[in-house]
Amino acid sequence: MGLASYHIEKYEDEANRLGMLGGLGILDSSPEPFYDKITRSVAQKFNASISLVSIVDKDRLFFKSSFGSDVEQVPRANTFCTVAILSDDVLVVEDAKDDERFINCPIVKSDPYARFYAGAPLILTSGVIIGTLCFVYDEPYYNFSKEDARYLKDMADIVTSYIELRISKEHKDPINLLPLASIATSTINHFAQIRKESVSAFSIELFGSARVSELVISFGEKKFFSILQQGVRAIEKVLPHHKSHVFFLVWIGFCVWLLDSINKKQ
Repeated sequence: MGLASYHIEKYEDEANRLGMLGGLGILDSSPEPFYDKITRSVAQKFNASISLVSIVDKDRLFFKSSFGSDVEQVPRANTFCTVAILSDDVLVVEDAKDDERFINCPIVKSDPYARFYAGAPLILTSGVIIGTLCFVYDEPYYNFSKEDARYLKDMADIVTSYIELRISKEHKDPINLLPLASIATSTINHFAQIRKESVSAFSIELFGSARVSELVISFGEKKFFSILQQGVRAIEKVLPHHKSHVFFLVWIGFCVWLLDSINKKQ
């Protein structure tokens, strides 16, 4: 199989992947102790000098945590992680110098002169892969076991669970669990920039603002919130599947994001 077969544009829906990634708020974010504990634990487990939480953006790898390295990002082309996100299995490269996919990989050709790589994909509950939890050696290694792969994948799953938990707590309305306007704006902008196409968005006002207090008094908070949730379900039922996203803007309405061309062939 030639090198071209591993090019990242072969990802089934790269634009959607990047759109969802942009909405997570993890790109260019500050270091956090949780991620550093994960990479430190992986490095200690495998006696590796470098371990990374690597987020695969459009043209770069952003390192949310980089144990053993001060590098915050590198170009994406020809990298291990670029290939690792094409599968939900752990990618193991026993000797990069014998693998044609990574002949031009920057960290193979120069410091840290990586020869061995193991990377577990960071898979969201939606199935979208946003990056890897990985480590490298500066020499070949041929004894990476199934148990080792299972450990690395389990640690990667912990990372993605933490990411989604943070998003749930910080960016979702506690009543209807819809993403808030803050994540809607960044996600829509990121997707539009990637596809270089317009994105249709419009708001639906369920109740006039003047009537909200009246309805809460009449129905009670529990019933009123139930009506809001029913409104979410009703809106979602009439929208094109996999081509739209619903965001909660304020207590009185919803913003619907329609991706008219998301499933069109490139």
